[in-house]
Amino acid sequence: MEFEPYRFILKRLNDHGHSAFFVGGCVRDFFLNKKITDVDIATSAPHNVVAQLFVDHDIDLNASSFGVITLNKPVICQMATYRTESNYQNHRYPREITFVSDVSLDAYRRDFTVNALYLDKEMNLFDPFGGIEDLKQRILRCIGDPNKRLNEDALRILRAVRFSVTLDFKMEAELLKACIDCGNTLVYLKESVIELERNKLFKSILTKSQIKMLEHYKNIIPNLKNYF
Repeated sequence: MEFEPYRFILKRLNDHGHSAFFVGGCVRDFFLNKKITDVDIATSAPHNVVAQLFVDHDIDLNASSFGVITLNKPVICQMATYRTESNYQNHRYPREITFVSDVSLDAYRRDFTVNALYLDKEMNLFDPFGGIEDLKQRILRCIGDPNKRLNEDALRILRAVRFSVTLDFKMEAELLKACIDCGNTLVYLKESVIELERNKLFKSILTKSQIKMLEHYKNIIPNLKNYF
């Protein structure tokens, strides 16, 4: 089981009174029977507590001010404290980050339902937005109002296109409309962020149907052809 090497992390957090879950793309890919490459863990433990609990391991504290600590050995993963984000600047960066203890609040800041799936160490699922059903239906759906969420962070447009193309998911109608309406916000993205998305999109050779889908999005989403 692909999560087995990481279960000790959740157990240590749980043993010290903190909730903790595998979350995001690793859980999505697990349910899609895809190879898991990046493991993320969300926890109620404050970042300074996480640092103390894993002081006997090789950890990176460079992003700890954002509540994120990277474990480098014996496995590589990111551990992030539950948080909410608000008051976005330049269609990308939240000015206000608030650390919280409730996983339900953490779930609301995530972009798509299929990325808001949480698994505890016993492999019990927390699925607050029906992400599993969307996986089954192969639908990409935004959490909350798509127009608002894409205006907050323009990167979500590129992520929506990438997930739709690489996973062969159909964008839900309101999400696609929001991508079209918010396409002009892509100019706010930094080249380093864009390049990372390009690399993720093209890391594998796209099939003919995936290329056709990408070209369709490039034709209808303003400015997208300048990025993908």
